[in-house]
Amino acid sequence: MSHGAEMTTTTAKHVPAAPIGCDSLTNWRDIGGIRTERSHELLPTGLVFRSESLVGVSTSTIDDIYSYEVGVVVDLRSSEEVDLHGRFQDPSVEWLHHPLSGPSWLIDHALDFPDPMAAMYRSMTTDMAEELCRVLEVVAHADVPIVIHCTSGKDRTGVVSALLQTALGVDYGIVSAEYLASAENLVGHMETMKARYPDLANLIPDELKARAGGVEQAWLDGAFESVRTAGTIDAWLANNGMAPHTLEQLRARFFGQLDNAG
Repeated sequence: MSHGAEMTTTTAKHVPAAPIGCDSLTNWRDIGGIRTERSHELLPTGLVFRSESLVGVSTSTIDDIYSYEVGVVVDLRSSEEVDLHGRFQDPSVEWLHHPLSGPSWLIDHALDFPDPMAAMYRSMTTDMAEELCRVLEVVAHADVPIVIHCTSGKDRTGVVSALLQTALGVDYGIVSAEYLASAENLVGHMETMKARYPDLANLIPDELKARAGGVEQAWLDGAFESVRTAGTIDAWLANNGMAPHTLEQLRARFFGQLDNAG
């Protein structure tokens, strides 16, 4: 499999799987179970999950998380968000903090760009690219299932998931469909966000509020501009500090053997 090839986009329609059913989360999903460029191979399930915030989930949802043998939670929220809203705490699960931009970035830059959400996405794969690579390194080195989350599980988590799936050989068209599924999973979620971040809700115009509650293909495309500029996902990862053997280990975690084709 040539992971070093340029990204391509499939024309076949991909229908993402429904979120994992529980009573506290609406956007908890497995990043696997989808086709890769290996002709007869699906990306394995049960290794990496993506979700909205795990803060304050019900006891039954925690039991659901345990049932998947999750041993690591990677929290992408800012330190300010963690201080304000708390974090997932359980002695049997390791909590790792890898903060990326989010509401605080939007508060600082909401009036600086015609589309501040698009600008925030681009900033993640440029200004915060090394931190993104650190998250993928956590996945590469883990020996237990992982949940990666931010607040809504759509923007920061969406970009991390998209990069991870791309590094594992998933076609960009499928990656995009998986990213866009958050829109349906999070219907009505913006009301929760406005209550959680009143400063942001008061700052940005109503039209942007409505859009910021969803996801847009153009935003993900903007995040991937730097990947396309690098030429390949392998080159982008290397440019931002991921060692070749770590990338091999990442793929071996999912496919069971070191891949020397990249």
